[in-house]
Amino acid sequence: EVEQCVDADLRIRHARLHSAGHLLDVAVATICGTGWEPGKGYHFEDGPYVEYALATDAIVPNMQDSGAKAALCAQIEEATNALITSGGAVDAKIDSSGMRTVTVGGLGCPCGGTHVRNITEIGSVKVTQLQKKKKNMRLSYTIA
Repeated sequence: EVEQCVDADLRIRHARLHSAGHLLDVAVATICGTGWEPGKGYHFEDGPYVEYALATDAIVPNMQDSGAKAALCAQIEEATNALITSGGAVDAKIDSSGMRTVTVGGLGCPCGGTHVRNITEIGSVKVTQLQKKKKNMRLSYTIA
C-alpha cells in the first residue's frame, strides 16, 4: 500500500510561480518584440526566473545603465500585472502526438508543469532583476 500526501499550499504557490513565468513571456514579447526567444525557466521560491535567447537584432537596454534596466523591468512588470488584472483561463491541450501545450495569456508553448486555472490566481508579479548572460537575458521575479 502506498500513501501520498500533497502539500496543497505549496503546490498552489508553485503553480502560481510557474504560470507567472509563462505570463512574463507574454509581457516580454509585447514590450521587447520578437528578438527575445523564451528559453529555460526556473519557477521555484528560491529564485524564480525566465531566460530568453537574444537574437542579434534584439532590442536590449544598456546593461551598464541601471536606470535603463530598472525602466525595462518596470515596463515588463506593469504589463504582466495588467494581464493578471484582465484575467483569462489557462488552457492545456494534448495533441495527437502526445505533446501537451499550455496557453497562458494567449501564448502557447509545450509544458508539462502545474498551472493556475485563471491568471488572476497568480496575484501580482514583481520583476526583481535583469541580467545579461552571454547571448541570453535572465529576468528574475517574485509573486505576492
